[in-house]
Amino acid sequence: MSAIATVELYRRKSTVARLDIVPFGVCHLALHVQAWRLVGVRGAKQEVVWLMIAIPCVLVLHLLTFLSTRWSVRWKCAVAYERCPSWEVADWALVTPPRNGGKAGLVALHRDSAKGQSGAWFSFQKRTFVRDPASRSGWSPLTSPFEGVAVNEYVAERRRGVESERELAAARLKWGANEFEIPDPTFLELFEEHYLAPFFVFQVACCVLWSLDEYWLYSAFTLLMLLVFEATLCAQRFRSLEHLRGVRKPPRLLFVFRDQQWRTCSSDDLVPGDVASFSVSSPGVGRRRLLRAPVFFAPCDAVVLKGSCVVNEAMLTGESVPQRKDALVLDGDNGPGEKLDLDGAHRRHVVFGGTEVLDATVNPPNLSGSSADAKTARHPLSMAPPDRGVVVHVVRTGFETSQGQLMRMILYATERVVGSTDSAAFIGVLLLFALAAAGYVLREGLKDDPPRNRFKLCLHCVLIITSVVPPELPMELSLAVTNSLAALSKASVFCTEPFRVAFAGAVDVCCFDKTGTLTRDELTLRGVHARDVETGEGRFFETASPPTGDLEARLNDPNAALVLGCCHSLAVLEDGTIIGETLERAQFDGMRDSWRLVATDVLQHRASSRQPWSSAATTKAAAALLPVGHHHNNNNNNFNATPTRIVATTLRIVKRYAFVSELRRMSCVVVVDEQPRKRAWLVCKGAPEVIKTRLANVPADYDASWRARAILGERVLALASRSVRDDEDYRRLARADAERRLDFRGFVAFSSPLKPGTRAVIKELMASTHRCIVITGDGALTAAHVARQVGILTANLADVLVRTPDNRACWRSLISESDDGEGEDPFRARDVAERARFRDLVVRGDGLSALDARDATFACRHALVFARVAPNQKEQVVAVLNAAGHTTLMCGDGTNDVGALKRAHVGVSIMNSPALEARLERAEQQAASSSRHHPRLADFEMDAMDLDPTLVNLGDASIASPFTSKRTTIDCVLSIVCQGRCTLVTMIQVFKILALMCLLSAGMLSVLYLNGVKQGDSQMTVAGLSTAVFFFLLSRAQPLRKLSSRRPPQRVFDARPAASIVVQFVIHLAALFATMRLCEPYSPKADPRHVPDGAFVPSVINTSVFLLTAVLQLNTFGTNYQGHPFMQSLAEHKALSGLLFVCYALLAVAASGVVPVLSRWLQLVDAPTPGFRLQLFGILLADTAASWLVAFVL
Repeated sequence: MSAIATVELYRRKSTVARLDIVPFGVCHLALHVQAWRLVGVRGAKQEVVWLMIAIPCVLVLHLLTFLSTRWSVRWKCAVAYERCPSWEVADWALVTPPRNGGKAGLVALHRDSAKGQSGAWFSFQKRTFVRDPASRSGWSPLTSPFEGVAVNEYVAERRRGVESERELAAARLKWGANEFEIPDPTFLELFEEHYLAPFFVFQVACCVLWSLDEYWLYSAFTLLMLLVFEATLCAQRFRSLEHLRGVRKPPRLLFVFRDQQWRTCSSDDLVPGDVASFSVSSPGVGRRRLLRAPVFFAPCDAVVLKGSCVVNEAMLTGESVPQRKDALVLDGDNGPGEKLDLDGAHRRHVVFGGTEVLDATVNPPNLSGSSADAKTARHPLSMAPPDRGVVVHVVRTGFETSQGQLMRMILYATERVVGSTDSAAFIGVLLLFALAAAGYVLREGLKDDPPRNRFKLCLHCVLIITSVVPPELPMELSLAVTNSLAALSKASVFCTEPFRVAFAGAVDVCCFDKTGTLTRDELTLRGVHARDVETGEGRFFETASPPTGDLEARLNDPNAALVLGCCHSLAVLEDGTIIGETLERAQFDGMRDSWRLVATDVLQHRASSRQPWSSAATTKAAAALLPVGHHHNNNNNNFNATPTRIVATTLRIVKRYAFVSELRRMSCVVVVDEQPRKRAWLVCKGAPEVIKTRLANVPADYDASWRARAILGERVLALASRSVRDDEDYRRLARADAERRLDFRGFVAFSSPLKPGTRAVIKELMASTHRCIVITGDGALTAAHVARQVGILTANLADVLVRTPDNRACWRSLISESDDGEGEDPFRARDVAERARFRDLVVRGDGLSALDARDATFACRHALVFARVAPNQKEQVVAVLNAAGHTTLMCGDGTNDVGALKRAHVGVSIMNSPALEARLERAEQQAASSSRHHPRLADFEMDAMDLDPTLVNLGDASIASPFTSKRTTIDCVLSIVCQGRCTLVTMIQVFKILALMCLLSAGMLSVLYLNGVKQGDSQMTVAGLSTAVFFFLLSRAQPLRKLSSRRPPQRVFDARPAASIVVQFVIHLAALFATMRLCEPYSPKADPRHVPDGAFVPSVINTSVFLLTAVLQLNTFGTNYQGHPFMQSLAEHKALSGLLFVCYALLAVAASGVVPVLSRWLQLVDAPTPGFRLQLFGILLADTAASWLVAFVL
């Protein structure tokens, strides 16, 4: 919901021009004048029949016109507003959001310069939009003024903070308060919205019509049920909004640099342009002392200017690994034309609102390369904040932040939970039948002699038409989705876009990230392939089992040890906890006996007899640490032969080139303290294929060495380093220049076991005809090994698509993936399907980039593994699959998957947190124990959980995807697909049941009226009550835990559902005609005492039709219940099957007449003859048997 689809400009019509005032006023006046003339003047009472019809019709039309302005904002504009050619003369804007982005709205158009230079703006869905002729709609969101500016300009000029009260006042007027203003309607306001809804008004109108036909009990009962149901929904929504407001984070005091000094300020008073301090400590109230804050959530989106911090972004992105945020500085990487991209290239410098700040560290002044103005006396970068926090620049506040985007998604994306296209077509088809039936009744009624009551005739025609418009349809469809959301929430899966639940039932391709999704997020260091200083040969130094911290003792190459100890982004919290990527924690943990992280970016090498600074060091030990890159050996193994001793105890990481998915490498500049001067080294690690291109010399066995570990499924990184020359200023050294002519130092290998249940989930998905795909940034061999472990790859041979040096795509055998040019087979789209029959296909990111759009479609249709793909390529793969007609599911766990998660029809982000998983399990066990020992407490807890499932809490949702799982395994995919199928099947069966019931109702009403017979009030009430109970029980059906290979129909107009409806309707219609033929000798028309449109009198026809209608109702619910293989069977659904059995038994008793009390209560009469009773039983049994037969066949 970052944009709007269309904007139409309007202004109010004058009172005379409104379509709902003058035209109807004239009609009312004319009709009443005519009535006065005919009755009051001429006394012609017989000529006012048409007026008695015209006046109510005009009143109803006037009422519908008024209500339509509440139902449709477009109709409101047509009635009370007029289009304007330009915004200069407009007062209102009709804003239409993108599809599934909420409802259209009519909002006030403001004209002032407070929000920008355009002079016109409006607010829609908590966002401000301003004039933008360049955009498609002519309007664009009011975005941060710092987005898209040149990085060098931003760093140099945009970080002095708010410098005057005038500037602060203007910013407050433009951006408003930094808070989330959640709607706070009263219960009566919510109830008004519900009871003025179109279908509710339609249901009330139907109750009025039935009451006009003397069905008082049925009308009152139906109206009471409607009011109770709508009140329940309102109460649920009201509690949910209260709960959502309750989870908002309260404002917090923090330091802000204003008027050239640090001062305390409430977080809800922040404006874009402020310079603030984020710290885990907070200012004390009333005193300038620091208090340790238990949790600090960032109140806005802010760019780090000085220092660094570690944040937990799991609440927004699902990424469980804490992320490091470094200061945005000017260096060689920032070209003159590079633009600030807060959500893309520069997100590693941005602290997003709603994320938890775990640690904040301030670097020494000017160490990070800040501009010269920071040295002035009154600049926030030269004046340390009192709380010693990280200095940030506020760029987005309120609903413009990342957390605000998530909040808007929760508030507005839930307003449309089911599609309307099928519903409209469905009702349209039913109306055609109803119009035909009503027309036939009207024609036959006008032929009757003596003539029938014209009012009753028109009333029955209207009732026939309204009977095929099922008012329960939107309620039942919404209930199906709501129940699935509630079931998913119990499984710790939360959804912010409920309309996607039905998509989950139609998924045919499931895509998975590897690390953190299929495999555990925790990696284990397996060892290092490096030089053996004793033999001069390269070999693999394996870690101890179980892993210990003595890798450096085992590894006698100090060059590789230096890279392993210093090339990372780890941080240290105040309590000494080391946080960071799991790979880097495993890497550093393997060196813990000799390396210690004293503080963030400050390391200490622990002294031992093998270290060169030890007095007892031998000559061999004195060579323990080399000046990295000091020599370049020309032999093939590229290992330095002449070590040089460096005496050092403390190392500092002074510059970091962060890991970038597109580059697939990271590096750090490390300063080693020594006497008499300090020297700097660059240490680097990354994908072997990437590091290979950055080396000065490549060993002959380079590819064979890393592939030997990758083929075992291990994640392999290459290590390299070089010394920084004295003439190089590392503070402003461009990354491309820093990471060149590196010396190879070895390979480090990690393993990550599969998550529990991964094989079983993939096996079940594939058994249920889902195609499973792995999309990962890891190497092809590693990804293929994991895919083979879980059963995605099954063939004996596998080919990988790679890019040749001349930018062509070609196939190579997976076991000979190296770029030596041997065994290449050019890519041909027409041969892909045939190749996939005998070989598993793997596509590498470079190979995918060498294909055009058409060829990429063929590759994506048949490949099972996509390796070494960048985040944008993950999204590309999913987009290609969508375009090919597949319904896709993407499951991932981190920010690299966000594009693909959003592109998929069903995106599932996993919050990888083992600690959270353990807490959830303990909570479930405690809840179960409490429920067993304290039943009343359990009931209270269930009442507390009675919230609207479509409204998700902030902590449960993720901005990354529509579905968020708080489980750490992919079994959530099974839950989502099972619930999706159950929802889809439930919606189809609701369509089928309502179609049959509405069609039969129209036919039954037609037959009864033509025979001058009515239904009893008690009969109608019993039928309505049973229908409500049956629908409620249908909605309580539980999905099967095991997926079936059979796929559910996706639309009611698919062949099987449509054929089932037609065949069942023909069977039921035949039963109705057979019953009427049986009752023909007992027609009340032959009785001269019979009054066709009089009060209800029990008769043989009425009794027979009621019994038949009741049986047809039971058959409709019973035979159209889907059951296996998508949900529990009818026998397993004890409540539904039990009620069906009881109802069948009661009808059998009623038809037999053995319980007179039951017959009198149902207003039935005895069968005229035993033969009549047997024939009626035969018709009922035949319809039942035929209906169940159709259910088994179709």
